This record gives sequence, structure tokens and C-alpha cells, in this order.
Amino acid sequence: MKAGFRYFCFICASLLATQVFAQDMSGWSDKTVCRLVKARGGQEHIDEATKRGLDCAAPKTKTSSGKSNSAKANPLDALTIPDNWQLASNQAVFDYERSNIKDSEFGYSPRNRALESSCFEIMSNYRENNLYLARNQNRLEKMSSVADNADDYFQPTVDTCLDYYAQLAGAKGTTPEDLKKLFLIWAKTNAFVFQSKATEQKLSQNYQIISALTVMAAYYAVYYDEFEYTPDERELVDNYLTKKLLSINTSRRTREGKPCNPKRVKSLARDQGNGNVDANTCGSLVWKATVSQLLFGLRLKDESVFRKGIENTKWQFNFFDDEGIFITWATKGASSMQYTGDLPTFLGLLTEIYNTLGYNLMEHQIPNGLTIKQVMDKQVDIHYDHMLLYKYASNVKNAYKGVDTKEFSSWDRDESLDLAGTSLHIMAREMARYIDTYRPELAHLRDLTYKRVDPRGRNIQIHGSFHAVEPYKIYLSNSSVENICKTIKCSKTLLKKFEALSVSAE
Repeated sequence: MKAGFRYFCFICASLLATQVFAQDMSGWSDKTVCRLVKARGGQEHIDEATKRGLDCAAPKTKTSSGKSNSAKANPLDALTIPDNWQLASNQAVFDYERSNIKDSEFGYSPRNRALESSCFEIMSNYRENNLYLARNQNRLEKMSSVADNADDYFQPTVDTCLDYYAQLAGAKGTTPEDLKKLFLIWAKTNAFVFQSKATEQKLSQNYQIISALTVMAAYYAVYYDEFEYTPDERELVDNYLTKKLLSINTSRRTREGKPCNPKRVKSLARDQGNGNVDANTCGSLVWKATVSQLLFGLRLKDESVFRKGIENTKWQFNFFDDEGIFITWATKGASSMQYTGDLPTFLGLLTEIYNTLGYNLMEHQIPNGLTIKQVMDKQVDIHYDHMLLYKYASNVKNAYKGVDTKEFSSWDRDESLDLAGTSLHIMAREMARYIDTYRPELAHLRDLTYKRVDPRGRNIQIHGSFHAVEPYKIYLSNSSVENICKTIKCSKTLLKKFEALSVSAE
């Protein structure tokens, strides 16, 4: 009996040791992990390979449905920073489009004159003025609502000043001197200090901090050479932005509720609506951070920052439903179209950024099985029929930023787009590569010669507090004139301009 019991204990201990050993593979080499995957190892080996970003050509396995499936690492994990990376293959075409959208009348409205006189001081003392915004949040946030009287609440703040500087750079066609000074001030004064969760619950400040940091850092990365700093100044700004972009953790930084959960996507709308989930952990802050980290990492050839952008890209792709609706933004009550209207820009930016790495993001498959192309298809549908969002928008029972959700269903398409500050023309510009590749019948919605208003007389705003960089310029500068003119009527004058620009770029 004793001998038998000892043998039984030995077998149990061996099995337990094997299980523990299988669970801890941190000390194994990549070669060992791949060897076991190829040798039809267990699911834990496949999971370890996926976690490390290894493409081990795993053996085909049978799924529960009986279909043959191959477990492969996410292709985004295999991307690296090319030694000769460049954002625009034809800088002259990029500069031409930048000049094309200049707006000499930008500073003449009463609103912009007020911002011009106040914003440099407000943004120079960022921490103090961000605290002021936090203390007056409920009153001041109405300036961004879809209400017709939103401007009645207008007051220059760090939020409206971010929007102002993002647009000012586009309106001038060059980097404003104020921005060059502000980056130095921010670095010297440590302007962007993230609040603890306890502090954030009392006065929300992190949203504005991360917004200003990421939106402006993305601009800095794109127009890096226009910031004419001394070597010491350049090192100061580069190091500060690098440190801050590495330290933000948007997918986990909550103010109230829990972070978004990729395993609870189907209940996300309900969880958001009842306040159990902090939407910012899979919302606008993550989109802004993703674009900023990718562009900044690529510009400075910083692999750590770049990889943060990859991780955030993968994270955001979890939160689309099986139709291609971005649930986080669709669950915004009367403002659902206002938020969703910004999605084409982020999808367009990511498409263009990954294109510079030789990766076609539009064919990338997200966790629910859709491709980004199919997600873009849905954005077109939504722009033609905002009521596609209503099943999520209606989860918000209280007035969102002062506007009842029931008003959302009373608007026709044009009203919904006007109040959201977007249009079919903006959508077509921001997703131009998608339009030209898959939907040439919609190419008439944009024009190579930028028009400041659409045919209905509505202003086409292409920069703002969500993004200071437009994908369209990147698209044009990396596309052949021949391909562009397949879907857009190019006049002889325009063709000559492009030919001259192409020669000068060489």
C-alpha cells in the first residue's frame, strides 16, 4: 500500500510539474517555441508564439465547426521600421496639397479672433488652465454638443485652443511660430502630468492632457523638419514626447467604471450606457494615441513607441460589431453621428501609415472576421443613413451634452451630417485610397482642387481637436498621377502641375 501510494504521488507530482513547466515559457527561445508549434505542440505553444508575434506556420487544426483553421500571429506584429522610411514618396505633391487647403480668411471670425488673442497664454500655462476646464466641465463641454446654440457657451479653453492650433496649422500651410515655442515650453515645464485615478475621479484632467499630447505630437512627427530647434532643444522635445507617449496607457486608464473588455464586445453598448465601462479606454483617446505613437515612432525610428502604436491598433479593432459599426462611438446618444463622423479620418490615417510600411490595412482582418475594407463599407452606409447607429445611440437614455437622444431620430441625413460637422465630401477625402480602390463610383464626391465648402454651402473642416494631420495629403503623395486620374477628372493644367512637381521632387 505504501509503495503504491508513493508511486501515485510521484505520478501526480510529475503531471503537475509538467503543467507548470508548460505554462511558464518565458525562458524559452523563439526557435524552441516555433519548433514545438511546427511539431503539432499544444495550444499553449501556439498561444505563446502569438504573444511573441512569431509566425511559426502553425499546423492546421480542426475547429469546433469542423473547418480547417491555421493559428497565425497577427501580421501587424511582424511589421518593423524600415531604415529608409518616409511618409511621402513625393514631397512636392504633399506640399502642393498642403498649399491647396490654406485658408487666408481663417482668423477673421469673432471666435477665431478670440482664440488668437488668448490661446498662446492658455496653452503656455497648460496645467493651470486644464484644471480650470476640469472645474467647469459641465458648463464648458456644451460648446462641442450638437445643439444649435452651442456657440452661446463658447469660451477659450485648452480644448478649444487645441482645436484652434490644429486648424491654424492647416490654414497657414506652415507650422505656426506659436507651436514651435509651445513644444519647448511644454517640455521645460512638464506640462502633461497624468493624474492618479483618485484625482481623476474628482476632477477629470487626463482626457485633455492625452488629447493635447497625442494630437500635437502627431503633427510634430509629420512636420518635424519645420521645428527649427538647436540640437539641445531638439533633444529636449524629442525625449519629453518619447517619455510621455510611452507612459500613457489609454486602454487601462479609467476615470470611472471598468476598462473596455474585448471579451465583452456584445455587451459594450449596454455597459457604456449604464456607466459600468469607461468609454475612453476604447474611444477617442486610443485613436489619437495610436496615430501619434505610430507616426512619432516611425519618424524618430523608435521601436518602443512604434510598438505601442501597433498594440493600440490591434486593441481598437476589437470594438467593432459584426456589421462594422464602432460601438464605442455609436453609443453616444444624440452625438453618435458626431463621433462616428471622425472614424473615416482615423481609418484613413491608419491605412496611409501602414501603406508606407508596405502593408495593405484595408485587407487586414479584425477579430470579428471583418476586413477593414468592410468596416469602411459600413462607414459609407452610415454617412448615407445615420439611423444605422440608432440601435446603439438609443442606449443613452439621458440627454448627452444637453441634447436628447430622441432628436437623433428626427433628423434627416443632411441635418445629421451638418450637426455632426461632417459630410459625404469629407468622408470621401479621408478614405480616398479606399474610394479609389473599391468605390470609384463615389470619387465624384471629392476633387483634387480643394473646395472649402460643399455644394450645400457647408464648411468642410479637415483638421480639429481629434487630428491635426489629414490622410488625404499622405495618400496623394504616395499615389501615381496615373492612378489618381483614373477616378478623378484631371485637367491639362493640373496634369502639368503634377508633372512639374514630380520632376522637382526628384
